[in-house]
Amino acid sequence: MNKLRNVVSWLKSKTKNFNKRTKSGLSILGKLVITGLIMVIAPVNILQAEAIPDILKVPQTGDFVTTLQLDVQSAIPVQLEGIKAPKIVAGESEYQRKQREEAEAKAQEKATGASRKVIARESRPKITYTPDPGLAEKRALVQRAAGAYGIDWKILEAVWQVESGKSWNTKVKSYAGAQGPMQFMPGTWRAYGQDANGDGMADVYNAEDALYGAANYLAANGAATNVDRALFAYNHAQWYVNKVKAVANSI
Repeated sequence: MNKLRNVVSWLKSKTKNFNKRTKSGLSILGKLVITGLIMVIAPVNILQAEAIPDILKVPQTGDFVTTLQLDVQSAIPVQLEGIKAPKIVAGESEYQRKQREEAEAKAQEKATGASRKVIARESRPKITYTPDPGLAEKRALVQRAAGAYGIDWKILEAVWQVESGKSWNTKVKSYAGAQGPMQFMPGTWRAYGQDANGDGMADVYNAEDALYGAANYLAANGAATNVDRALFAYNHAQWYVNKVKAVANSI
């Protein structure tokens, strides 16, 4: 019995000396190891606040800690300092960004006066619409326009008849957006419209300008040699081609 006590006493003295020599290193290493074990063995949400000090504590003096005990009965969750909950910040959607940029652009235009250019009323060409002159003068106009572009005048007059009944200066529009006596779409008129009456403006609603523009468009699509192709370009439908040719044959 005395020998056993002597052995125990000797082991305790050696342990205390070892503790003192390795106190600093063991403290850091022990905390790291124990913290890693906690993360592996138990989910964070079941660790209790009361258990943390005991788990992470390394004795400064005395015997080594040989067992670990976790208190998982308490309802108080662990709160680890330094870990912040993620913040959800409402951002800007693509639609909202476009709306904002458009609003900013409009505000900028308004502030700087960089909006669309407005031509002063005094600088605009003066448009004079003459009354319907009658069939004879209309036919003479058709013949002049067709001759200027080398196409059959009867085809040009037939197109005019089918499109608007040979209407004179008219602002009639189709459901598709075609305009004037010769029913030009805006894009086509910009490419082929003519200022035939010399008033300084190619007016799609003016019969003279419209007829010269139509003659120009038909000629550009080969009316001098291939009437069917030119008429189909004017209106993409075979019934239209047939109808125009029938009207031309009746003139």
